[in-house]
Amino acid sequence: MVTSWSVKASAQPSSWKARTAVAADKQISSRVRETQQVKVLPDILAFLQKETELTRDTLAEILKR
Repeated sequence: MVTSWSVKASAQPSSWKARTAVAADKQISSRVRETQQVKVLPDILAFLQKETELTRDTLAEILKR
């Protein structure tokens, strides 16, 4: 849903009353998107932990660098 608002104020001499106009346009749209099932990602940290005998935290820190 998209809603747009605009506010306009006009500056006039002090003898005139200030006027403010507000306009609102409301647009509603819908979209259809096909979804696919997400495949399970492999646990890379578990694999590296098993291969290197380093802790999970240590491996995560190395990969962040």
